[in-house]
Amino acid sequence: EGMKIAIIILLLVGALSEASWSVAGAFTFNIRVSAASQAKILNQLVLGTNNQWRDYGDNLYLSPENAGGSAQPVKSPFVYSKAVGLRPRMVRYPGGTLSDFFDWRAAQPFNTSQRGYCAVGLDTTPRQQVIFGTREFLEFCMDTGAEPLITVNIWNSTAQEAAEWVRAANIDGYYTYPSGRRLPSVKYWELGNEPYLKTDFDANPPPPELVAQRINSIAAAMIAVDPTIKLGIPVRRKEFNGIPATHWSPLDFTEILLSNLTVTWDFMCLHDGYLPAPAVGTPRDQLYELAMSSVDTLDLNMEYYKAAVARLTIPAQRTRSIKFAHTEFALFPDANSLTLWSSLGAGFYMANLWNHFAYRDDILSSNQWGLTGNGWFGLLWFLGEERPTYHVFKEYADIFSPDGVEGLGNATTSSVYALNYTSSSDMYLNISAAGYVRAQDRLAPISSLVVYSTSSNTIKISLLNRSFQQNGSVNIDLTTFVSSLVTDQYNAVVSSKLLYTNNPWTGWNISLIPEPESLTVGWTSWMNFTAPLNAIQIQVPKHSLVSARVTFVPIVPSAPTLSAPAASSPSAIPIALAPLSPTPTAGSPCAVIFISCIFNFIKYYQNISS
Repeated sequence: EGMKIAIIILLLVGALSEASWSVAGAFTFNIRVSAASQAKILNQLVLGTNNQWRDYGDNLYLSPENAGGSAQPVKSPFVYSKAVGLRPRMVRYPGGTLSDFFDWRAAQPFNTSQRGYCAVGLDTTPRQQVIFGTREFLEFCMDTGAEPLITVNIWNSTAQEAAEWVRAANIDGYYTYPSGRRLPSVKYWELGNEPYLKTDFDANPPPPELVAQRINSIAAAMIAVDPTIKLGIPVRRKEFNGIPATHWSPLDFTEILLSNLTVTWDFMCLHDGYLPAPAVGTPRDQLYELAMSSVDTLDLNMEYYKAAVARLTIPAQRTRSIKFAHTEFALFPDANSLTLWSSLGAGFYMANLWNHFAYRDDILSSNQWGLTGNGWFGLLWFLGEERPTYHVFKEYADIFSPDGVEGLGNATTSSVYALNYTSSSDMYLNISAAGYVRAQDRLAPISSLVVYSTSSNTIKISLLNRSFQQNGSVNIDLTTFVSSLVTDQYNAVVSSKLLYTNNPWTGWNISLIPEPESLTVGWTSWMNFTAPLNAIQIQVPKHSLVSARVTFVPIVPSAPTLSAPAASSPSAIPIALAPLSPTPTAGSPCAVIFISCIFNFIKYYQNISS
């Protein structure tokens, strides 16, 4: 390829690195990154989450009893800043089922003592004071840079109340107290939560014709206040893999709903990602690979929804492009596997969906369930304790960010691009059907997301091993991508991190005492090495996630800066790679640290590979 390998720090380091890369019996997976002209802006809204109003915003705020007598809501010193640090790109509010109980007006007063109460459970009792109201929610979105998404109560509210909520958020506006800073408006609104399932108020779900009637009246009233808002409708297929998925099956809830809507809408709200349920009794090794294959179910469902829209909706709707918002998703094998919901395996399930959604043009957003508190689901617990899923979300927040470490992605204009790639493997996974997931005989063992940050000149690669039993060796070729911009003047310096536990299903019980295996949860520095652009090799142990960063080092000090593509190429990425500092010399402190990392890694890898 006309490239020269840059000087390795020490011959000894090179030998150790080569030894640590090899894993006997590993499958080989090849990734060839495509030319820059095939890249697209990374959809930042893929990295979303949920936060409920109850329990003071799932513990983002302190209870009035613990607020030190403050007349206004007080942010939790244990949770709030950590949650902001996760940088979710979209946050959904005020909850899932709780949306059907919620009255947004209860939290309008600044003074906590003047705020009202809303129901948090069956038959509208018990009730709890609303501390995390719309103002607090929008302030959290402002602090994180997240796009707000609000789910409207379509059962215990009126069209007028929904319209007033739009007016309060977008026309009158919310302001911080006491500084008076204007908070973000709300562009995205979801009309109801899971009306295709039994509600906590009725033994039977509402007929889809009634759901359509409610949506028609509420949507019209909201649009009359602010025509710029985007509205989403909740839909669900009647069966997944031949198993009933709504309480209306064998009737088709979605087809009846679409046939009765007289208003236009902008996106479909899906909760199809609670998978692979119901998979009761599935062995844990099979469960891991079954969960990793769940994207197939989601793809099948989205194609079904597209066809239903084309057949059943009003003409004005058929001319619109269809977008999907997966407003709730989480690993859900069955209702008896509570500790799995916050396990590292559950985090890998999230990563698998993010890797997939990032490459689909019809995805508006995806919101994992959920951010904080919330029983077994939250990434953080009520005192800020980090669950295994937290580590996966945090790494993806860095992957999605412009500079790869501290930067915050913007939901509408971003300097982070998703890079297309082709792949091949010498091994594929065979998946037996279970629960909502059908059988598959050629599931790729690696799920990957490749992005490029123009602000930091960094390629970031997520490599998720979907095999429960086999280690993998991944070969990455960047020559097509780089040569589409400049001549071959650069070598790649790769740094990578590994997230792994012996048992990916180890979770935290409700008292937050980790089982022994979960003590190893966390990122472990893996290796740092220099490689030519066509021969980057990274080992990905079984059921693990590796996050790699690729920077570029000029072969000779006088190598030119990579110039941007010609202006006549509108689809090309405006990349300008600045030459980085030379590779450290053998006697430098950086080299010493590097050698130490290699030794530590070999010892660690010997433990996990057994």
